[in-house]
Amino acid sequence: MQAYPIHTALCMGTLDSNQSLSRLDRFYATSTIQLKSERAQPNAFCDHDIVTLEITNFDAPTHDKGYWKNNVSIYKDENFTDLLKRKWNLWRTLHQTLFSDKIMWWQHVKAKIQILSKNYCRLVSREQLEETQIHEKLHFLLSQLSDSPHLYSKSQQEKKG
Repeated sequence: MQAYPIHTALCMGTLDSNQSLSRLDRFYATSTIQLKSERAQPNAFCDHDIVTLEITNFDAPTHDKGYWKNNVSIYKDENFTDLLKRKWNLWRTLHQTLFSDKIMWWQHVKAKIQILSKNYCRLVSREQLEETQIHEKLHFLLSQLSDSPHLYSKSQQEKKG
């Protein structure tokens, strides 16, 4: 791989010392890297400006979402299986009324199962996160209380008085 200099349009210097400006930075990249934008901004911690380059790589691979993989562990969750059974009964009636072709119906049902399981997993994850946050806050408050038991007794006295 050969490196080529990236020529920037910044005409100003990035080092300001005693009335003279100088440019001490150099940027190198492969020939597939293209400069999109650049900027220099003052740095409060030294006399060199900060140079920021935005670049693109035309040879960079693009990524698709990939394939969805059915999370089979949710079939152990009774709430999900009950929900899936109710939906399955509904989808079976659709087969008889809306789809003359079983393959088209099955493609439709697979897409529905995918959406249902993604949404269910998202909901469970959110609930688990909220539960964890509540436990952490409770643990914190209990540790505060054990560190300062007089706070509890003082608030109890205020309620009585």
